[in-house]
Amino acid sequence: FRDSQLSDRGIHQAKRLGARLGHLLEADRPGSEMDLGLDPQDQNVIQDIELIACSPLTRALQTAELSLVPHIEKSDDDCSKVPIVALPLASERVYLVSDVGRSTEELARQFPCVDFKSDIDVSENNCWWFTYDDSDTPYVEWRPNGQDQSYACKGEPEADFNIRMTALYDWLDSREESVIALVCHWGVIDWLIGEDYENCQLGVVSFESMQRTGFMLSDEEAAALFAKGEKTVVLAEDDEQ
Repeated sequence: FRDSQLSDRGIHQAKRLGARLGHLLEADRPGSEMDLGLDPQDQNVIQDIELIACSPLTRALQTAELSLVPHIEKSDDDCSKVPIVALPLASERVYLVSDVGRSTEELARQFPCVDFKSDIDVSENNCWWFTYDDSDTPYVEWRPNGQDQSYACKGEPEADFNIRMTALYDWLDSREESVIALVCHWGVIDWLIGEDYENCQLGVVSFESMQRTGFMLSDEEAAALFAKGEKTVVLAEDDEQ
């Protein structure tokens, strides 16, 4: 489905992360930082957050809302005192229609405490997500397509994603904040730091460990990984029947 929401399992994972963050904030509970695999020096990372930058895809906004935001001090309007900005640069690489977003007006009604204006430059049709303009170059399908697969949207080519991720790196580099919570997706994390994160996994990463050229998989590697994921999903569905 377009801009898929969290599944029941995803909601459970986000709430579980929220509970673990609550444990992290319990200063009188020695070793609580280990629940999240953090180093002891990162014990106070939640209190140190100065900005929350979140992908505008609904599943990312829900994850932030269910896990992180409850542990941030609230202002009089019951919104987080730490600014929450929707950042299209941090959205997932468009692979399936679930990676295609919704209008900022619709999102703002669902997430009224999120700033959908400061870092979103929408086109005339209110598309902040990637759309392929084939007026210059015809689209070439790079996703698995050798067995009559069909897709509800055009995928985001490697070159376009690289440009967007470089812009994300530059955006982070330009910020004055010392600690930013970036709520994003597997493909974005893989490009920025070259690590394979699980759903709702928290990591503390120094900006110096990133590189402007990225760590992203090639289209061929991404397609192979996606095909493997398709088989895993099918097997999981078979097991449930």
